[in-house]
Amino acid sequence: MEYVIKASAAAVVAAVLSLVIKKSNPELSLLLGILAAIMAVYYGYRAIGPVVDMVGELSHHAALSASFYTPVLKCLGIGIVTQIGAGVCKDAGQAAAATGVELCGTAAAVLCTLPLIRSVLTMIGELA
Repeated sequence: MEYVIKASAAAVVAAVLSLVIKKSNPELSLLLGILAAIMAVYYGYRAIGPVVDMVGELSHHAALSASFYTPVLKCLGIGIVTQIGAGVCKDAGQAAAATGVELCGTAAAVLCTLPLIRSVLTMIGELA
């Protein structure tokens, strides 16, 4: 909870400051937005660390292979980075670049899940 409050407070302060300086210095305004995004990612990383640890422990106790949960965690990271990258592009007025980032993130997520899909199909094939 405290990480969400800190990230939200940093984002709101950065947004207000960005609005104030945008007309006189748009480049600095964009850098301020990027800094706010980096701070939010930092707090998000600190908040999700225990979740990743718990998933690892649960998979160890359930005797699950890392090939089952690693792609899910990678896709989560890809989604977060893609969303932030596209947001920064949109803030800079580059909607086409934002769409490109989103397309690349989608392709990377699909590519990341291929080993999981292969494992599931193999398991289904062994059952039949």
